[in-house]
Amino acid sequence: MATGTLLFVVDRQMLCLTLFFVIHTHLFHCQQFTIPFKDPSGCAVEEFFDISSLSCAKCGANQRQSSSGLGCICQTGYKTKNFSSDKVPFTCEQCPPDKPAVTKDGFGCIRCPGRLNDNGNCQCPSGNILVERYVNGTFFDEARCEACIGNSPAFTAPNSNGDRCERCQATFSNTFCVCTPPNALAGGLCFPPGSLSTNVNPSVSYAQLAFSLQSAWFVENLYSSAAACLVFSNLTACQALGNMCVMNMHSFSGLSTDACSLFNSISRSKAALSSVQDISYWRANLPWLYYGDEPGLASQVLQNRPVPISFSFRGPKKNTDIQLLAAVYNVRGEFLKWEPIGGNNLQLCPEPAFKQAAAFSFGTTYKEMCELSVAELLAIHPEPLFYDLFMDLGGGDNRKLLPLPTLVQNQQYNGQFINQGSMKNWYLSRRIFLVDALSGREKTLSSLPKVIRVATSIQIRFQLVPRTQEGQIYPPLVSVSYTDVLIKEANSQTVSVTFSVEYEMDQSEARTKTDTALGVLGGLAVLYSLLKTVSWKRRIASPLIDMETMLKFLLFYAGDLANVFFVVTVGTGLYWLIFYKAQQFVSVLLPLPAQEEQFETYIGCAFALKAVQFLHKLILQVTVDVFLIDWERPRSKGSRTVPATGEAKQEPSPVSIWRTYFVANEWNELQTIRKISPTFQIMAVLFFLEVLGFSSLALRDPWSTLERSPAAYTPPYSLILRYGLAATLWICIGLLQVIFFTVFYEHFVEDKIRQFVDLCSVSNISVLLFSHRCFGYYIHGRSVHGHADTNMEEMNNNLKRERESLCGQRGLLPNTEIQTFQVSFTNRLRQQYDRIQDSLSRRNRPSRLIDASAANLSDLQFRAYNTMNHFLGSIIDHAHPEMDYIVKDKLTMERVIGMEFLEPIDKSIFYNDERHSFSDVLFYGNEATLLIFDTLFFCVVDLGSQNFVLAAVLTYLQQAIFRFIRNTLGRRNLVNKTLQLSARSTMPVASQLLRGLPRAKVFAFGLAPCQHHQAHFFPVTLWPMSRQTSLVLERQQPSRSYQSSSVLCSYNLTPPQVNSILKANEYSFKVPEFDGKNVSSVLGFESNQLPANAPIEDRRSAATCLQTRGMLLGVFDGHAGCACAQALCERLFYYIAVSLLPHDTLCELEAAVEAGRPLSPILQWHKHPNDYFSREAQNLYFNSLRTYWQELIDLTSPGEIPDTREALLSAFKRLDNDISLEAQVGDPNAFLHYWVLRVAFSGATACVAHIDGPDLFIANAGDARAVLGVQEEDGSFTAHTLSNDHSAQNESEVARIRSEHPPSERKTVIRQDRLLGLLMPFRAFGDVKFKWSIELQKRVLESGPDQLHENEHTKFIPPNYHTPPYLTAEPEITHHRLRPQDRFMVIGSDGLWETLHRQEVVRIVGEYLTGVHQCQPLKVGGYKVTLGQMQGLLEERKTRMSSAFEDQNSATHLMRHAVGNNEFGTVDHERLSKMLSLPEELARMYRDDITIIITQFNPHVIGAQRQEGQS
Repeated sequence: MATGTLLFVVDRQMLCLTLFFVIHTHLFHCQQFTIPFKDPSGCAVEEFFDISSLSCAKCGANQRQSSSGLGCICQTGYKTKNFSSDKVPFTCEQCPPDKPAVTKDGFGCIRCPGRLNDNGNCQCPSGNILVERYVNGTFFDEARCEACIGNSPAFTAPNSNGDRCERCQATFSNTFCVCTPPNALAGGLCFPPGSLSTNVNPSVSYAQLAFSLQSAWFVENLYSSAAACLVFSNLTACQALGNMCVMNMHSFSGLSTDACSLFNSISRSKAALSSVQDISYWRANLPWLYYGDEPGLASQVLQNRPVPISFSFRGPKKNTDIQLLAAVYNVRGEFLKWEPIGGNNLQLCPEPAFKQAAAFSFGTTYKEMCELSVAELLAIHPEPLFYDLFMDLGGGDNRKLLPLPTLVQNQQYNGQFINQGSMKNWYLSRRIFLVDALSGREKTLSSLPKVIRVATSIQIRFQLVPRTQEGQIYPPLVSVSYTDVLIKEANSQTVSVTFSVEYEMDQSEARTKTDTALGVLGGLAVLYSLLKTVSWKRRIASPLIDMETMLKFLLFYAGDLANVFFVVTVGTGLYWLIFYKAQQFVSVLLPLPAQEEQFETYIGCAFALKAVQFLHKLILQVTVDVFLIDWERPRSKGSRTVPATGEAKQEPSPVSIWRTYFVANEWNELQTIRKISPTFQIMAVLFFLEVLGFSSLALRDPWSTLERSPAAYTPPYSLILRYGLAATLWICIGLLQVIFFTVFYEHFVEDKIRQFVDLCSVSNISVLLFSHRCFGYYIHGRSVHGHADTNMEEMNNNLKRERESLCGQRGLLPNTEIQTFQVSFTNRLRQQYDRIQDSLSRRNRPSRLIDASAANLSDLQFRAYNTMNHFLGSIIDHAHPEMDYIVKDKLTMERVIGMEFLEPIDKSIFYNDERHSFSDVLFYGNEATLLIFDTLFFCVVDLGSQNFVLAAVLTYLQQAIFRFIRNTLGRRNLVNKTLQLSARSTMPVASQLLRGLPRAKVFAFGLAPCQHHQAHFFPVTLWPMSRQTSLVLERQQPSRSYQSSSVLCSYNLTPPQVNSILKANEYSFKVPEFDGKNVSSVLGFESNQLPANAPIEDRRSAATCLQTRGMLLGVFDGHAGCACAQALCERLFYYIAVSLLPHDTLCELEAAVEAGRPLSPILQWHKHPNDYFSREAQNLYFNSLRTYWQELIDLTSPGEIPDTREALLSAFKRLDNDISLEAQVGDPNAFLHYWVLRVAFSGATACVAHIDGPDLFIANAGDARAVLGVQEEDGSFTAHTLSNDHSAQNESEVARIRSEHPPSERKTVIRQDRLLGLLMPFRAFGDVKFKWSIELQKRVLESGPDQLHENEHTKFIPPNYHTPPYLTAEPEITHHRLRPQDRFMVIGSDGLWETLHRQEVVRIVGEYLTGVHQCQPLKVGGYKVTLGQMQGLLEERKTRMSSAFEDQNSATHLMRHAVGNNEFGTVDHERLSKMLSLPEELARMYRDDITIIITQFNPHVIGAQRQEGQS
């Protein structure tokens, strides 16, 4: 039982322990540790704040809280008693009644001689001290009050603790130590009355923060310091007053009593005393703070007298150490020490000492910047230190110091910041401080400052004496700028500080020399640019000075002026680099960054202008005209038998195109080769600058060492030195490459230019280049072996023959080696070249010259290439006497100035050019421009980024980009201009060929005969044909072979064949006679047409007005197809005739139509049987005409006689309006809908004559022309123009076009002498693409037939199409009263006037009509003709004169001359035969459609009619 009870007790105890552990474990894991917040001010009077528990604790008995709140003291009347308890450190025991006072130390009780104070201590009267102990320290029973003797001889007074008598201050009265009224007590000093007004201003102005505050330091010390300085000449007080002025930024105002005003007042009061150190600005007993009493003495101080020491960078007298000293004062005015400047005394940034010492090495530009914590500044600089700076001039025992003037940027004078303007207003001063954390304390000196002042910028500037050769300088200037920092969160606030040392010299002389050089060289550049412009005008054969000329001059001047800027800037940079780095005694100093701004401007101008020149040359190079002349002729294969006849027939082998491709490929590769390697150039420049350390030469120090210690101070770079160094290195390395390339590489390794010339000879290909309109280059590559399409064996044999001189030389002239020429072309040759070239360059745009609806343009353009090849080849072979040439050497002066003195008027001039100057159209020939541009680009990027590597990378990218652009655009230009590969479908092939095939493969296979090729072109068909129609037309074409790439096939026609062609379309009409008399002023007319286009685009009409008087004749020249001209020839005369009808006749016409009666005919047509009339459109035409006469009925009155001029004007405009309206409305008939759109989208010019008696009216719209033949009294004929061409050659027409459109379109409305750059005539019918808005065109096309959607022309929108309409059909009407001497009139399309002058036309027709041939002097031009040859020419002309009038039609006769005339003015049958036998696809390359109407007048009738009119 007992055991069981024990077990129960044990178990119960274990259970309790377990529960206790679980509970405490749970509390340990779940309890939150929080304490209540207590503050010392929150404790009760009998409590104190326990700093260990952070809570309020109870004081002991008879105790109360101390003044700090962190402990307890005894209550009044209780003394402190020690106690050994740890919890209660002391106890308080009440003093007995006989000793109620507590001693001052609180541990004893004592009896007082007088009363007690509030703390329970004894209190003595004023002037007495309290004594409580014996000398041995024992307390008196009763304290004693001992009086201090204030008069002689003791002169004592109680100290601040009241327990000792001390000697009173000297400022007190010598008879008593009490400052009694009216004396003033301040700062422990007693001042006599009237010495200084007590009304002083103890505030400090913080102008940057726009407020002032009462400084505790100034309140306590300003008056006493000023009074002590003034009254007692106390040196320390004067220094303290000066320090307070310095803390106030040396600023003062005449109306204020602040520190600086007090200082200046005292300074003026001591002006009569002697100066200190013989310095007039330094008054006795005062610190030296100002240079003079007023501003304006800076120039005298800084630039009047040099410092008597010299600085030298090298040699035995090397002196680069700048020795500066500072007299250091504390804020109370006490002198502390002399301190050398050079450590961290003026430099707040924590840099290593050896780096800071670099600031005082003469010539080294120094600048350090850092961010400093405000909290650190407060801790390190609780009180400011003041520095008077001096320059140690040395001298051993006679050591001299030079005071350094100070320029405080924050200084104000009467409220103005005078030191932030020009030097003439500066007020120099002395004494500076670094950090002021004292004057910003507002209430007490123990409080934190509200504002601190920090010298955030200290700059020491040395100025070199002008023209010194001994390194003399003027006194250095210390410029200080302070920043006011408002204290908000000192621990997080920072301030940026800078310390710098700069060196400058007067740069006015250097700037004058630079500007003079720029002016002189700029003037020479103007003259050189004018010379270039004159040369350019001669080379384009244009004598006019227009806007293009001015623009060209500006472009030339931009390049030349860029060279001037480049030479001057590089020369300037090199000058500073050499003379600054290599000088011994200091004579020059680098310009300051601010002084380099003008130099930066010059560099920017050089780069911008050079970029303009570079882009100008790039554009010229990618637009140069180039053609490859293939001299190869087809070589005969073996004969083959024709199955049908069994006859043997020779078949020519085709000419290989691969030779041409190969030459084009090599030319393409030449386009961007240079005489330097851009990659090597960049790597070499970087190697010198970065690896060898040449960049150190651009630092702003005088040392020329390349290796610098990484730990040493690195000065900033000089922009001028950096530019001069980089540009000089780039140019030198580039020139060395050019010299190496020219002298060694081209002679011993590879000369690609000469290789290209050799390749042309091997390939039998010549190259013709037009760099200007009438100037270019020719590379004669005609093989001396006659062919190049051969195998390798024969080629090797040919080359061997050349080496052994067994064949002719390669030169253009016999027995010469010169293959390259500069060429001045005649204007006639260039026009012919343009005529052929232009026919191929108008793809996808409207043209007057081609309507390819009846031919495959791919075949046309291929054959046109043959035409160009044949034409240029015949020029070289002297086959065109009118376009012949001579070969000569250029004069030395011509080579120097780059201008040819002779103008190629009659003959082109080939100048021998052994320098291969055709490279001028390549990068190769423009190395100087490229090198300077690369140099400027590299330097500009480097100056902007201060990084040579980045500049090199960007320069490389720039070179790659422009090389890519030049290659791409040059390749495209080569493809287009050589007429080899022009189609979009063949462009990939062309691109691969022109990107450069492997040379071995090209050479191995390119010269072998290959399959015949054709160049494919875009099909530019105005009116699309179906595939079936195209095939039918192809079968109808004559079967002619054009396999040779250089042979122009033509036939020699017999005279009957020529006559058959010329007379196929001739027509004659003679006005019938009545009773044997012709009563009309017109005898008759003759007309003819000769097509060049297929089908012909010209139309003609002639008719007699039946219901009015008069005859109508007209020529209509179509373009972009013949549809519009066809419509005009059928409709216009009806509109004119209706316009001439009187009101009653119009009413009769309308009545007949209404009644269904037949109409009386209006016109009697005079048509050739081949003239076509559109029957399908007659109803449409009639309805439009009827609408017109209905409107005329409404607009006219009975009896009103129509005016011919108004009738012609109204008819032209109304018909053009109807053509436009019919196209917009359309027609249900699909054919008519398509037809009216064809008419509207094509165009035609019109020249119409209305002859009624002696009145001749000409209505002209376009470039057809009417000319009157007038017979003079001597029988000769003169031409009288009846119409004006409406084209770019008509200045009034150009002015009219421009006046009808905004000024913004002045440059675009007429471009390249065409309307919007497309249309040659400025007035025409149809051509709605120049009249309708873009929206209307799109709407009409969307609703039109499918054929329109396939047509390139109709979908094409002219460029710069903003303010339509641009075109009008309004005619220009002229009236001429016929005279008896007016014998005939010629109306012709522009195809006639392009070949013959109007005077020549009139002469030919007049001679034909009269039968009298007037011989003109035989002209042989510049040809050398012997007497025998001259006789032959005269006999030939005589023979031709006998058969001159074989034509029965005057128009045919005139056409024969227009096509067959030679240079002597006579018909050349061979020429005529060739021109007429040209395939119709190629005929347009040489001439236009020609339409002629010649009207012969009746002089007798005209004379009679004129007499009747006069009577």
